[in-house]
Amino acid sequence: MSAFDPGHFTDFTNDLRINSKERGLIALGSSWLGTQRRFLREIQIGMDEGVRDFTTLKCRQIGISTTCLALDLYWPSQYEGMFGAIVVHDDGARDAFRAQIEMYYEGLPAEWQVDIAQHNRNQLVLGNGSMLQYKVAGTKEKSSKNLGRSSALAYLHATEVAFWGDPSQVSALKSTLAETNPNRFYNWETTANGFNHFYDMWCEAKKAVSQRAIFISWWANELYRKGKDTQEFRVYWGHKGRPSPEERDWIKQVKSMYGVEIDAEQMAWFRWMRAEKVTDEMDLMQEFPPTEDHAFVATGSKFFTGQHVSDAYKRITTEPGPQSYRIHIGSEFTDTRLIECMDRVATLRVWEEPQAGAFYVLGADPAYGSSDTSDNYNVEVYRAYANRLEQVAEFAQVDMSTYAFAWVVVYLAGAYEPSILNCEMNGPGEAVLREIQNLKKLAGSALTRERSATMKDVVGKIRQYYYRRMDSIGGMPSAMHTLTTERTKDVMMNLYKDYFERGILVPHSRRLIDEMKAVVREEGRAPAGSGGAKDDRVMGSALAGLAWNDQLRTRLIAQNVIWIPPEERPKIEDHRGEPVVSRAVRTYLETIGVKRGLIQAPQTGTRVAMPRGRG
Repeated sequence: MSAFDPGHFTDFTNDLRINSKERGLIALGSSWLGTQRRFLREIQIGMDEGVRDFTTLKCRQIGISTTCLALDLYWPSQYEGMFGAIVVHDDGARDAFRAQIEMYYEGLPAEWQVDIAQHNRNQLVLGNGSMLQYKVAGTKEKSSKNLGRSSALAYLHATEVAFWGDPSQVSALKSTLAETNPNRFYNWETTANGFNHFYDMWCEAKKAVSQRAIFISWWANELYRKGKDTQEFRVYWGHKGRPSPEERDWIKQVKSMYGVEIDAEQMAWFRWMRAEKVTDEMDLMQEFPPTEDHAFVATGSKFFTGQHVSDAYKRITTEPGPQSYRIHIGSEFTDTRLIECMDRVATLRVWEEPQAGAFYVLGADPAYGSSDTSDNYNVEVYRAYANRLEQVAEFAQVDMSTYAFAWVVVYLAGAYEPSILNCEMNGPGEAVLREIQNLKKLAGSALTRERSATMKDVVGKIRQYYYRRMDSIGGMPSAMHTLTTERTKDVMMNLYKDYFERGILVPHSRRLIDEMKAVVREEGRAPAGSGGAKDDRVMGSALAGLAWNDQLRTRLIAQNVIWIPPEERPKIEDHRGEPVVSRAVRTYLETIGVKRGLIQAPQTGTRVAMPRGRG
């Protein structure tokens, strides 16, 4: 049989004995929960449509892993010569799964049992030639495991995928999957774990024609309710219970998205769970989400409010991606090359081209400037309004010279002008500022006569941020740029947090949001990345926000430079052939010293003509 038959599978599971949380030792097939029936129905629908690859997002404690383990024994038993694998996140899960499958097998009647040739902690080999490997993906960011070494798989049960530490394991495993085997079946199941690689997998499955996304929530489990005669119902709902505005919102979403009506007994259970079991709201939504959208929340966010970080993630996933480049620095200012590339290897990302009449602020954080773990040279560029800061570009690179970073700062400050630059002065910051001063001197020398006017124009447009203490008499500036101390960093980070959570500062970089998740406030210290986590991009943005707040915003208010929502702006069409971002950045770089010629996009091998003149 090539299509999944839930009835046949139920017959197989009628004698499988499991230790259930609520009902003790029971026969699996005769005691399906609503969540398990819903899962099997989704599998059947997908298989009938020709889908063999399933991505399953589930909540906790609803019997999906139990069902999947039964499938792990059923599938290789039914199909001779089936080569499959169970992939878990850690060694403990592997041992537990192996023991469960062994218990399942022993509970099968003789007519369902296929002889076992071998069963150990690495694999199950059946007498019909089928094999099921036990594999561990690992939870470390750079796993030593190599799932790509598997032979071609026709069956896969990948569990707790969101907790795999190394996302490359997913792509390595996918490369081993059979594409035409009529009996192939692949199931990636997990609870959510923030906006990580599994979130990307979920979004892909929602769009793909050869995959099916399955969401199984607590409301499909008939046990997750509090009867009207219980004390919990009386306390958490009562006879005149009414949903809160937030509850009313997700109740409507459940009805709209899944056709399910949430009743009073279910609401009593959910409120009881929130009050007495999972008291953290973000953890509750991740472990017992009413909808798939509620499942993905920013976990571990302690300084920045988790809901605001989650909202930023969701917004970014709906936006167009940036133009991606690598900046290659030569031995001379004029030897720079800008190479269009794939996003994953880019050092410069551009969301919006420089606009005539706009104002900008740049925050520059050299490696190891703000902390000992900040190893990225980073520049964040924001377009400034009186009422808004909008991220338009980001540069981030590890291992570069201070002179090279200074040149990048000059390139970006000249492209996005008029602008105010605020540079972190700790560590290499002073050397960066000295190189910028050297460029100003060089621009007027005979050594650069050919490009003297252009370089003068570029470096002359850089406006420095002048730091002043708010409690100083007269408010006179006391230094150029920002020398970060615990006090100044605390001020910057709190300004950044306020503006971000009020929707005034709008980031578009997913990598920036990733870093914000890890920022914590420890007693006696300013907010920073926890446990050695990076916060370079956060610091670059905070430096830009400080410059805007202290030195530019008042002027923009006086000039009435106001951000207008897109739907209220006049429509302006661009009929020119080349993408506007690419054209503006390339044209600008040519005028300031990038030699005229061709730049190559390495991922395609095509060559793109460098435009002439400023656009």
